[in-house]
Amino acid sequence: MIQNSKEDNSASKCVFYANTGDGLSLIPIDIGVLNQMAVIDPDTAFWCLIKKEKLGEYLCDKKFLESYHKHSQYLQQEIDNLRFHL
Repeated sequence: MIQNSKEDNSASKCVFYANTGDGLSLIPIDIGVLNQMAVIDPDTAFWCLIKKEKLGEYLCDKKFLESYHKHSQYLQQEIDNLRFHL
């Protein structure tokens, strides 16, 4: 979910929330590696590896979520091309 500030609607003023049920869903998956797990978004085929003890920090990290959001439209187009246009 993205909430824009009433004072300024620019992307730099957005607040991002992951896994709230309205918007971005990043799913943590145990991949059998001792100290790491995968985090995926099945809608865009995004994935990354995160240290298990840092998972909560990343899901709340504004810089990480803004970076994901910045690239999500491109990722969505790529997965759409793979699903429907090959």
